[in-house]
Amino acid sequence: MNNSGWLIQMYGAARKGTLETFKRILEDNPSLDVNWRHPSSQPHGDQTFLHIASHQDNPAIVRLLLAHPRIDVNPKDDHGWTPFFTACNENSLASLKLLLEDPRTKINELSHDGFSPLVVLSAGHNVFVSQWIIASGRDLDFGQEGDMETDPEVAARVFNSPRVEALWLKFKKNPELTRYEVRLGFEIPEALAAGVFLLVVLLCDGLLRAKETTGADQVNMKRFFAIAQRLPMELQMVLCLRLHGSTRTNIPGKDFSSALIMSRIK
Repeated sequence: MNNSGWLIQMYGAARKGTLETFKRILEDNPSLDVNWRHPSSQPHGDQTFLHIASHQDNPAIVRLLLAHPRIDVNPKDDHGWTPFFTACNENSLASLKLLLEDPRTKINELSHDGFSPLVVLSAGHNVFVSQWIIASGRDLDFGQEGDMETDPEVAARVFNSPRVEALWLKFKKNPELTRYEVRLGFEIPEALAAGVFLLVVLLCDGLLRAKETTGADQVNMKRFFAIAQRLPMELQMVLCLRLHGSTRTNIPGKDFSSALIMSRIK
């Protein structure tokens, strides 16, 4: 197969997120142009593999491409969108994180019609992705104050996204404080998860010590089941192992309540 055929196969693998196929072709054909542009790629023409992987949010392929010695991190398609711009437009968080971590990524690069990636992101109403960009610590250029094409606060207002608008307004007034609060907000769920984990283990110990099945105990157990079913599967597995012992067959499946009711609580 000639180079053109391999490049078309790589394009298909990038669209489907098939890492092994993409990696194998690249390794077997080291002379292939890793910045090759597909003339009729979607949603725009002249998109590179990095564009496609960012659009589809395939972080494994994005990571592989960023590590390639010949990669161009900031190519523009026929609309002037870089891969980072594409990731913002698609809310591709996993790919966007990798691009943010790469110091070569130009995060303020405008499209051919003068729009910034942050404006496109604000139009998408995604507060969480905006928070990640703020938390990254990268320098953000808002262009001319009040300019809908480059000011994400104005874009959020135009596209009726009040939460995103409030976030950017707060960031413009006090960037460091906003960045600190956003980062703290990302850390709190981890601490909260640890607290919940400790709590449910203590609840399990309390149930294990219960020897009588009075009416009150049954009510408490039902409440416990209702809470436990809302926990991530990993915590549900810990609970079941705690109640049952280490028998793998007792790890909950689709019916967590039934699994717990079959425990050794007497």
